[in-house]
Amino acid sequence: MPFLITGPEKVGKRTLALDIACMVNTEPVADMFGQSTDIDLSKSHQAERIRAGIHSDVEVIDPVSELPASP
Repeated sequence: MPFLITGPEKVGKRTLALDIACMVNTEPVADMFGQSTDIDLSKSHQAERIRAGIHSDVEVIDPVSELPASP
């Protein structure tokens, strides 16, 4: 499911996008009764891979850095 997040510079678009990707790709932690409750991104291997830029299911497209240099 692709997302396109747009807006002015320096408002946290990349951070929001990566946080959403981490939440979607991380399983909730079960409590002592076996109920799924919270998502703990600090212990998530998937979140680590996403933030490191090495998760195969997440691609960040930055159009500014992909533009060819002006002559």
